[in-house]
Amino acid sequence: MCLKAKDKTGSMTTRPFKIQERKLKINVDAKHGQVELGFLDVSGTPIPGFSRRESATLKPTWRARADVACLESKIVRLDFYLANARLYAFRVNP
Repeated sequence: MCLKAKDKTGSMTTRPFKIQERKLKINVDAKHGQVELGFLDVSGTPIPGFSRRESATLKPTWRARADVACLESKIVRLDFYLANARLYAFRVNP
Protein backbone atom coordinates (compact mmCIF):
# COMPACT_ATOMS: atom_id res chain seq x y z
CA MET A 1 0.00 0.00 0.00
CA CYS A 2 1.26 3.50 -0.80
CA LEU A 3 0.23 7.10 -1.16
CA LYS A 4 0.57 7.92 -4.86
CA ALA A 5 0.64 11.28 -6.65
CA LYS A 6 0.63 11.35 -10.45
CA ASP A 7 0.82 14.46 -12.66
CA LYS A 8 -0.72 16.77 -10.09
CA THR A 9 1.01 17.49 -6.79
CA GLY A 10 -0.60 15.78 -3.82
CA SER A 11 -0.10 16.33 -0.14
CA MET A 12 -0.60 14.47 3.13
CA THR A 13 -0.19 15.67 6.69
CA THR A 14 0.15 13.16 9.52
CA ARG A 15 -1.73 13.18 12.77
CA PRO A 16 0.27 14.73 15.61
CA PHE A 17 2.93 12.42 17.06
CA LYS A 18 5.81 12.76 19.53
CA ILE A 19 9.37 12.76 18.19
CA GLN A 20 11.39 10.27 20.24
CA GLU A 21 14.48 9.73 18.08
CA ARG A 22 16.95 11.71 15.93
CA LYS A 23 16.82 10.41 12.34
CA LEU A 24 13.90 10.48 9.94
CA LYS A 25 13.76 7.76 7.27
CA ILE A 26 11.30 7.65 4.40
CA ASN A 27 10.58 4.94 1.84
CA VAL A 28 9.61 6.56 -1.46
CA ASP A 29 9.76 5.98 -5.19
CA ALA A 30 10.36 9.35 -6.83
CA LYS A 31 12.62 8.45 -9.74
CA HIS A 32 10.40 10.46 -12.11
CA GLY A 33 9.13 13.02 -9.63
CA GLN A 34 9.88 14.62 -6.31
CA VAL A 35 9.03 14.53 -2.63
CA GLU A 36 9.23 17.45 -0.24
CA LEU A 37 8.46 17.28 3.44
CA GLY A 38 8.47 19.50 6.46
CA PHE A 39 7.59 19.49 10.13
CA LEU A 40 4.57 21.35 11.47
CA ASP A 41 3.73 22.07 15.07
CA VAL A 42 0.57 20.56 16.55
CA SER A 43 -1.52 23.49 15.24
CA GLY A 44 -0.23 23.04 11.67
CA THR A 45 2.28 25.93 11.57
CA PRO A 46 5.66 25.16 9.91
CA ILE A 47 8.49 24.75 12.44
CA PRO A 48 11.27 27.26 11.63
CA GLY A 49 14.29 25.47 10.17
CA PHE A 50 12.20 22.40 9.29
CA SER A 51 9.74 23.71 6.69
CA ARG A 52 9.27 21.86 3.41
CA ARG A 53 10.86 24.84 1.63
CA GLU A 54 14.05 24.20 3.65
CA SER A 55 14.22 20.44 3.09
CA ALA A 56 16.68 18.72 0.77
CA THR A 57 15.00 16.65 -1.93
CA LEU A 58 14.72 12.92 -1.13
CA LYS A 59 17.20 12.94 1.74
CA PRO A 60 15.28 14.13 4.79
CA THR A 61 17.69 16.75 6.04
CA TRP A 62 17.19 20.48 6.35
CA ARG A 63 19.70 23.16 5.34
CA ALA A 64 21.03 23.88 8.81
CA ARG A 65 20.36 20.51 10.50
CA ALA A 66 21.60 16.96 9.97
CA ASP A 67 18.88 15.37 12.10
CA VAL A 68 15.73 16.14 14.08
CA ALA A 69 17.31 15.88 17.55
CA CYS A 70 16.16 19.38 18.55
CA LEU A 71 12.54 18.28 17.97
CA GLU A 72 12.90 15.32 20.35
CA SER A 73 9.99 15.10 22.82
CA LYS A 74 7.93 17.62 20.82
CA ILE A 75 4.58 16.72 19.35
CA VAL A 76 4.72 17.38 15.60
CA ARG A 77 3.07 16.58 12.29
CA LEU A 78 4.87 15.64 9.07
CA ASP A 79 3.77 17.47 5.95
CA PHE A 80 4.50 15.57 2.69
CA TYR A 81 4.16 16.97 -0.86
CA LEU A 82 4.49 14.51 -3.76
CA ALA A 83 4.61 14.89 -7.54
CA ASN A 84 4.90 11.76 -9.70
CA ALA A 85 5.96 9.86 -6.59
CA ARG A 86 4.87 7.16 -4.16
CA LEU A 87 5.24 7.28 -0.38
CA TYR A 88 5.39 3.83 1.21
CA ALA A 89 6.45 4.54 4.80
CA PHE A 90 8.29 6.83 7.18
CA ARG A 91 9.81 6.44 10.62
CA VAL A 92 12.04 8.25 13.07
CA ASN A 93 15.14 6.33 14.25
CA PRO A 94 17.96 6.88 16.75
